[in-house]
Amino acid sequence: MAITLDQLKNAQPGLWSTAANDWAAMAKHCWEASTELRHQATQKIAPVWSSDSGNLAQAKMTAQADALEAAYDEMRGVVAVLDGAAEAFELAQRSLGSALSYADQNGMAVAADGTVTSTTLTMPHAHNLLDPSDRQQINQQVSQTSWLVQQALADANKADTTAAAALNRLAGQVNVTDPSTALDNVQKDASPLEVSLIAGAVPPAGTDPTLVAAWWNSLTPDQQQQLQLAVPASLAHLDGIPTGVQQQLIGTDGKFDRSKFIQWAMDNWDNTGLDTFDNNCTNFTSDALHAAGLAYKNDGDGSFGDNNWFKGAQLGSWGGPVTNWIDAHDKSHTRSWALAGGLHDFLLNNGSTTVPISQARPGDIIFLQQAGPGPNAAVGDIHHACIITSITPDGDIHYTQHTNSYLNASLNTRLPSELQEEGQQNVVVVRVQPNW
Repeated sequence: MAITLDQLKNAQPGLWSTAANDWAAMAKHCWEASTELRHQATQKIAPVWSSDSGNLAQAKMTAQADALEAAYDEMRGVVAVLDGAAEAFELAQRSLGSALSYADQNGMAVAADGTVTSTTLTMPHAHNLLDPSDRQQINQQVSQTSWLVQQALADANKADTTAAAALNRLAGQVNVTDPSTALDNVQKDASPLEVSLIAGAVPPAGTDPTLVAAWWNSLTPDQQQQLQLAVPASLAHLDGIPTGVQQQLIGTDGKFDRSKFIQWAMDNWDNTGLDTFDNNCTNFTSDALHAAGLAYKNDGDGSFGDNNWFKGAQLGSWGGPVTNWIDAHDKSHTRSWALAGGLHDFLLNNGSTTVPISQARPGDIIFLQQAGPGPNAAVGDIHHACIITSITPDGDIHYTQHTNSYLNASLNTRLPSELQEEGQQNVVVVRVQPNW
């Protein structure tokens, strides 16, 4: 059943935000309980109870810990959907409210089905009393107001349908007790929905710029700022968005387009045809930077240069041991192109800066640095790179990456699992500011 004008006008999306917070609190309790059970099984029981019955107790505790960890990921999926729905409805509701206020101030009536009419044009003899230019202006006002009303209703209905379907899918996955399945399937599907629900409130490309401008101006300054952080790629090249806003989203240095950096990453998040190495997180990040306009840097030393950034083709085995060695050691690409530590160091040596995670914004790059003992990296090593593609109004950073491939994954949700699997990490945020 479609959402009506009165239903949207009287909706209380803040209640969904409250529900999301409650689900987040439950998810946190599940994670803490899971962590404690694992600690009890491995640190308290294992050293003193090594019999068959002790092993059985450890296995049961570990299985329960797994189920609680899976529940954490499933609950965080609910949080993402509820937050996204609330944010989309707030945008639609604000746009509708602005349109209704404008209609009231300019002699227009809005029917229950959203139909907009001018009380001036429906007066007796209005055709004779009004100049053609006045009638044209009034008709334009009616058309613009009608579009805003219908757009708000369409956005609300789309968000409602999408969120309902997502919650139904999550309800069908409550029996998943394997943490890997919950994280890499259930959560992987749910996390991007928050961003896509918000993006659904933005007028599509090709919309009349006058209508886009009217929609943008119907929003509060806070909502405008939230959209710039949540869906910058949807706004940066949309005609009708203020030029100053677009330029801020694109970047002012002319070296590369931050919004295209983000969009390319989101468009190619699952394009494994781009992958060259066993681990392609940094190769993917470099590809995205170059696709957004960032020029290669080559001082003449080629792919062996410590301060260069570019890629070449994998050579294959046609040249025997020489080309095999070049491929095996990633020398077809510069170290800065293919390795997380190399890109991190190269960027910081060539104009870029680190920023606190509290000041992160879309288009920044996250690097993970090993801060404690772990199975795959030495302490101090920078071993992973990913691209911040959205920061949603709830403050959650969403990132996109390869190896493994994720679209708009939630940092808040996935970081605990990363710490559990890889050991303590420093999250290093680099703002790309090239000086070449």
